[in-house]
Amino acid sequence: MAWQKAKKLFIPFYLLLILLPSACNQNDIVGTKQWMFQTGGAIRSSPAVGTDGSIYVGSDDKHLYALNPDGTLKWTFQTGGQIRSSPAVADDGTIYFGSRDQLLYAVTPRGQKKWTFQTGGFIHSTPAIAADGAIYFGSTDKNLYALGPDGEKKWMFQTQSGIVSSPAIDRDGTIYIGSMGGSLYAIEPDGRQKWALQTRGMLISKPAIASDGTIYVVSENGRLFSVTPDGTLKWQYRPSGFIEPGPVIGPDGTIYAGAADGKLFALSPSGKEKWLFPTDGIMASSPAIAENGTIYIASVQRIYALGPNGQEKWRSETIGPIRYSSPALTPAGTILIGTMEGRVYSINGASRGLAGSQWPMYGCDLRHTSRH
Repeated sequence: MAWQKAKKLFIPFYLLLILLPSACNQNDIVGTKQWMFQTGGAIRSSPAVGTDGSIYVGSDDKHLYALNPDGTLKWTFQTGGQIRSSPAVADDGTIYFGSRDQLLYAVTPRGQKKWTFQTGGFIHSTPAIAADGAIYFGSTDKNLYALGPDGEKKWMFQTQSGIVSSPAIDRDGTIYIGSMGGSLYAIEPDGRQKWALQTRGMLISKPAIASDGTIYVVSENGRLFSVTPDGTLKWQYRPSGFIEPGPVIGPDGTIYAGAADGKLFALSPSGKEKWLFPTDGIMASSPAIAENGTIYIASVQRIYALGPNGQEKWRSETIGPIRYSSPALTPAGTILIGTMEGRVYSINGASRGLAGSQWPMYGCDLRHTSRH
């Protein structure tokens, strides 16, 4: 009789052991996919996130996509060219981005066109948004443009060569931008040049600005430069591999950037190498730093999570080729990234938002205002 009762209890308990793993939410496991959204072309831009949690990303299929936080589609907006410019979101929710059709677009949070601005070249540059609402961006027609929120041109500044890099704005309003001719420019808010520094290599990524005003920028000659606010070169660092993505800055001033040989490097503010971390492939996007100090990086096939000392915490499952799309870390702890297969992924992380540091991700913040 006792055995019969035990047998009846054993069967439900055995079934519970079988069912328990499937009852757990797989989306709560770090490094796993929460959701995936498929676009119609490669994604070479970085996702931006609005204050309401909406996700914006451009695709080579010529569309800007707006997604809900759960990965469902809100709307799409069609342009006349591939979108390599990452979107930037203004305080009022307006989304600004460029296209290879030579237009800068202003789109409402509902997906309606507000206005467009015509340039004379492709726009790969991610717009930067100043505190007064001014929009700054570059074009391959060699010009840095300043527009008002209404789309009217305030001024333009001509460089010596095309611009595919993106501007960054300092606290005093100075705009920093690099050109394909190798010069880093410092421009006053009224469009006058303060100074220019020649790096002898194309500048195609966004500068990062530290709390003391130091500007960090990478050049296609394989060096990372540290520059004072008056345009003086402080130091330069040359890793073992070619550098393409722009740097980010941690709470203690540590500079992080990746190289084409697959290594993430960490440098002190004085330029001393702190550590290197090897990934499984090319790094062509900027890291993101979380509030708990975790550093998220995208290699060619996956996301890595590292501790501040460079030790690996975890790596995601394979999600496909990643190039030029930098991770965005949401307050909910998810990591957003685009792939060359046209997919937007949400990966579960173990952090709750960005670090309150100087320049913790591409574009400085989730809206990509690029404003210090």
